[in-house]
Order: sequence, then structure tokens, then C-alpha cells
Amino acid sequence: MVGNSGKRANLAAVDTSNFDRRVEIDHDRQLSREERDWRLLMRRERAGAYWFAATKWGMLGLVTGAILGGVGMYYASISTLDIAQEAVTKGAMFERVRQQNELEKFEGAPVNPAP
Repeated sequence: MVGNSGKRANLAAVDTSNFDRRVEIDHDRQLSREERDWRLLMRRERAGAYWFAATKWGMLGLVTGAILGGVGMYYASISTLDIAQEAVTKGAMFERVRQQNELEKFEGAPVNPAP
């Protein structure tokens, strides 16, 4: 067995949570039934309030996200409308030029009348 050369040993702090829990249990046993029921009711109410708050904020976030998403899509479609209209106009213009070139090809060719 090896000694520690006369140095003091470092002891870890005692975990008192288990002891505190036992004290709370003993204290709860001493409470009257009405007091225990009251505490249980308060715990349930608090849990219900937490759920209500979480649900309220969750639904508020969902609705806010839907509204902001809709507004964003609306403005995105408005901004792309001009680009799309310009593309369609250019496409129609190119189609007209192509048709005119085809007509000029056929108009310029000599037509042989039937005998």
C-alpha cells in the first residue's frame, strides 16, 4: 500500500440532492391531505400554463410565418412579372421578324403560272 507522503487527501463535496429529496418527502408526509392536493393542483396548473404558452407562441409563429411567406411570395411574383412580360414581348417580336423573313423569301421567288 502506497501512502500519500503526508499530504492531505482531496475530498469531493458531498452530494446533498438525495438528502434534500428525502427531507422533502418527509416534509410532504407531514403535510395535510388538503395541502398536498393544493400543491398537486398548482403543479398541474403551472404545467397547463406552460403548455398553453408554448401552444400560443407556436401558433403565433406559424401564423406569422404563413403571413410573411405569403407577402414574400406576392412581392416576388410582382417583381418577376415585369421580367416575364419583357421575355414574352421579346419572344413575340422575334417570332414576327422570323415570319416576315419567311414571307420575304417566298415573295421574292418567281411564280410560274400554270399553262
